[in-house]
Order: sequence, then structure tokens, then C-alpha cells
Amino acid sequence: MYIMGASITRDGQWLLYGLVLTKDLWSSKYHLMKMDTKTGQATEIGNGANPTWSPDEKQITYLYLDGIYVMNADGTDNRRVLQHNFTEIGNPEQIDPFGPLPRWSPDGKWLVYHRCNKAECLLFDNTIYKLEIATGLETELAPAGLFPDWKR
Repeated sequence: MYIMGASITRDGQWLLYGLVLTKDLWSSKYHLMKMDTKTGQATEIGNGANPTWSPDEKQITYLYLDGIYVMNADGTDNRRVLQHNFTEIGNPEQIDPFGPLPRWSPDGKWLVYHRCNKAECLLFDNTIYKLEIATGLETELAPAGLFPDWKR
């Protein structure tokens, strides 16, 4: 068991994290957890990893095997906004541990992240993109890089 990505609300009350339960080297289950930091009570709200809060804290973005998703903070209205294979090389059941940590733009309209377009990628093979959530328009920002974020 291990954590894959975490994000906390501005007031510190709610923590999102990806809880990975491993059965063996080739099989994992990915649980998106939302924890009340005052009580320690955690609730599963979906399946995935690397979750982050939207700026208004009404939505969450996260990574799964087949893409980047957005959903409401309560786990409803779950939808894929980018289709891409984010699995570990040679294992279609594992999310790549160096997969993106999608970050919201300050206005909540865009996500920025890295991804690789090759069949087999080394860390330096990633490209930085931004994605307009409403339209699905993806734009390349930089030919190389990992874990981008927005200037605040």
C-alpha cells in the first residue's frame, strides 16, 4: 500500500490522495480518497491517482490508466477529458509512477500536465501540454519536462 499524489484544500480541511493497494508486482487497485483532516475520516470517491483540487474546490482532476479525468468533489459527474495510455511499460494494469500530476489553471478552465507519445518512454521523453477542459483542445507548451504547474 502506498500514496500516489495528494492535494489539500486552502483551509486545510479536506485532503485528497490516491491510495494504491498492491496485490503483487503486476496488480494494483487505485482508490481516490477524500479525508476530513479534522476527524481523520476518509471516504473513497472513485478510482485513480494523482488527484488535485480545482481552484474553487468544487472539482477534482486525477489520472487513471486510460487518461485524465475530472469529477465533482463528491465523486459525481466523472468524465474523461483526455484519452491517453498512462500505464507502466509492460504492465497494462499499473499506472506509470512517473505519470502526470494534472494541475488546474488559476481560472479553472485549463489543466497542465506532461505526457509521452512514444511506445516506451524515458523520463526526458515527456512533453508539456495544456488542455482546455470545456473543449478538449490540447496545446503543446514545451518539448520536454515533468510535473509542470501554473504561475500563481
